[in-house]
Amino acid sequence: MALDSYKPLAATNTKTSWPLAKFYFSVNLGSGVEMGFQAMEGLSATVEPYEFREGNAPYFHKEKRPGLVSYDAVTLKKGMFVSDEALYKWFDSVRDGNWSMRDVTVKLKDESGSDVFTWKLIGAFPTKFTPTSLDANDADEVAIEELELTCQSWEASVGGGGAFAAFAGSLQGALGSVLGGAVSSGLSATLGI
Repeated sequence: MALDSYKPLAATNTKTSWPLAKFYFSVNLGSGVEMGFQAMEGLSATVEPYEFREGNAPYFHKEKRPGLVSYDAVTLKKGMFVSDEALYKWFDSVRDGNWSMRDVTVKLKDESGSDVFTWKLIGAFPTKFTPTSLDANDADEVAIEELELTCQSWEASVGGGGAFAAFAGSLQGALGSVLGGAVSSGLSATLGI
């Protein structure tokens, strides 16, 4: 993305929609099957600045430039089910020395189930597995297991992609140029694109 193309206020607070709810999401652990999780925590990235000063600089302070990017570990939490050992088996294979790195996809969905945001964790592998804690006094608590993933990097994109999203985007663009802004925005709202 070019620096001059980023306009933070262009798509923020459009007064036509509500902020997204965070409870409806799915996770694909690189196995082709989407799984439901209770929570995902820790998805963040940091650009580490580096400092320098040229030897012949006329000023007496350091300059800063963006340096390497570091990506924090992501923790996934889900309820345990009978005979469900998929998370532990992946952790166990890495523990045994198999480099089972996968691209993990997390999709935030809207109320109709359409993908709104997608995060792709590239080269992810488990670094910590925590089975549920046990307590005889918690008769109504669900057993929760946790998997911590470390990744090489991650990418974010709007929507979920796919053929329909591309078709809807091109249709909206065509309608905007042919029918005019007011008609196409009303039709876009009706079609949900």
